[in-house]
Amino acid sequence: MKKLLVLAIVICFAATAFADDIKLRPGMTQSDFKTFTKELGSVISFDPNSPADPLGILGFDIAAEASFNIIDTGIWDKAASDGDSQEALVMYRLHAQKGLPGKIDIGAMIGQSANSDLTVAGVSIKYAILEGTMATPALSLRAAYSQVVGHDEIDAYNANIGLFISKGILIVKPYAGIVGSMSYLKESSDAVDLDAETAYTAKGILGVQVTPFPFLKFNAEAGIGEINQLSLKAGIRF
Repeated sequence: MKKLLVLAIVICFAATAFADDIKLRPGMTQSDFKTFTKELGSVISFDPNSPADPLGILGFDIAAEASFNIIDTGIWDKAASDGDSQEALVMYRLHAQKGLPGKIDIGAMIGQSANSDLTVAGVSIKYAILEGTMATPALSLRAAYSQVVGHDEIDAYNANIGLFISKGILIVKPYAGIVGSMSYLKESSDAVDLDAETAYTAKGILGVQVTPFPFLKFNAEAGIGEINQLSLKAGIRF
């Protein structure tokens, strides 16, 4: 966990020094735009960064997250303002989740890229099929929607649904899931004339939540799919 935190801090500080705004360039083809749709959808997707068990009626979760997204620079160079994208796109997000009756959690997120001009917002809902016990795992179904906010060049959103499982062991709670996504991207650039694209992708998620003190939670999560992602989250959960 310490190594992951150090890696994230180094990445985030390095990324802020080299910002690439999204501005489509004349060299982008329709095929490139399709790939860009898949990768951008993965970057803006609202992932759980939490285990499968429900918060409960009185439960609440507030946290900050940093995610590190490995992108295809051959594609993103054609969408970077200076034509030279970085190998990773860093996103900062603030999360809030609230437990409701009926084993349901609702959530909201707002985020900003550290090294581009992307701003995102999203909402989620989770239903616990199994709440989990000392002997059995928790199992949940989660749906989420997120979109790019206030961008001049692109209109993009991602909708996803996933199945998650988790099981606590003392202060450690590993979790895993499979997520299917639909991403949409439309451009309004003066440099290109491309049709809007809709793309479907899937990814696996592996994560762990650590509770070193009551209510204080740290999460590390990896997403493996169209792009590879690493997310680190810290917050209060009760």
